[in-house]
Amino acid sequence: MRDPRVRDRGAASSEIAVVMPLLLLMLMGIVQVSLIVHAHHVAQAVAAQAVDAARAQGGTNAQGRADAQALLASLGTGALGRPQITVRRTATTVTAQVVGDVSGVVPFWTPQVIGYAAGPVERLTQPAR
Repeated sequence: MRDPRVRDRGAASSEIAVVMPLLLLMLMGIVQVSLIVHAHHVAQAVAAQAVDAARAQGGTNAQGRADAQALLASLGTGALGRPQITVRRTATTVTAQVVGDVSGVVPFWTPQVIGYAAGPVERLTQPAR
């Protein structure tokens, strides 16, 4: 009579051959989601910096964009690829939008993130009498 364990020889290696690609794909997905979340936080911080600079009394669109680019340079170029910074100031509000590509870990996919911030323009007023 044969030992039943002999029939299972090599089963572990074939199971690993099936499971390992799925585990690696899942790991790559986790890393990709982490990169997307980090890039979104960077884009949001850069947009908030642009609004803070442009909304100050005497601030301009160019000042908001310059401060945003300075913050982006200090944070490094790894988080956002090809960033596009748009700052718009009207008489009462300032808006900033930052769009950038995220480093891709998953092949054939380059996600984008968008950071948006808005705020009122600061202005001096006379106290009510």
